[in-house]
Amino acid sequence: MSKFEIYKVDATERLDAASVKDFKESVKKIIENENSIVLVDFCTTKFIDSAGLGALVSVLKSAAQQECVKIALISLSPQINQIFELTKLCRLFDIFANEEEAKQTLLTE
Repeated sequence: MSKFEIYKVDATERLDAASVKDFKESVKKIIENENSIVLVDFCTTKFIDSAGLGALVSVLKSAAQQECVKIALISLSPQINQIFELTKLCRLFDIFANEEEAKQTLLTE
């Protein structure tokens, strides 16, 4: 049995300045719990701007300050994935094709 509790957060269709406040609040509430894995699901996300990227970095930094908290990104479209590649943020985040792959990898680390 894993010591981690897994939470899935759906990123909005547009992760931009208009939506990041609610997104950050919902993720930060989850990461207050120790031993949690947050899977940010991008399956419906069509657009992300610098505010959205900044929000992700912000919650990643908050998670790093907590005990046993992991954040991973799942189900990125090719366009969204390209943004992470171009900005080199793919080096900061664990990115997985889907929820199952993320769970298999993160629960065995």
